[in-house]
Amino acid sequence: MKLKALVALLALFLAPIIFGSGFGNEIPGTLKRVETSEQGKLSYECEIHTSTKHIKLQVSLQTGNAFMEAELDEGVRVKGFASETFDSKTGSTYYFLQGGSAPYAQQLTLVTRDGGNWAEFRKTYGGTAFRCN
Repeated sequence: MKLKALVALLALFLAPIIFGSGFGNEIPGTLKRVETSEQGKLSYECEIHTSTKHIKLQVSLQTGNAFMEAELDEGVRVKGFASETFDSKTGSTYYFLQGGSAPYAQQLTLVTRDGGNWAEFRKTYGGTAFRCN
């Protein structure tokens, strides 16, 4: 029993070292809510600064039907009806949208709480992930 626990602990410790850049590689950004006159619409702007460039992303969500639209870097736009999941323990609503094909395949997640006053936006593609909150 102790050997199994030791092996599991060792695997957990070594995983980030072994898998390196592909394990937990997220680039942080800042998310700002953008006021809109449309009722039932949440809009956000995400700014990401890397050592080589400045990226600006925009995401909006119609809360009534979960229609999400995102303006991403390099002129890529993703639109569609997101799947919606509510976590009653945290009060968070998760909206997930996947779209496109290589090289433009995108996975987008918008998490909101408190009527949209708190939000987090994640964008994943090609092994790179951005997280704005």
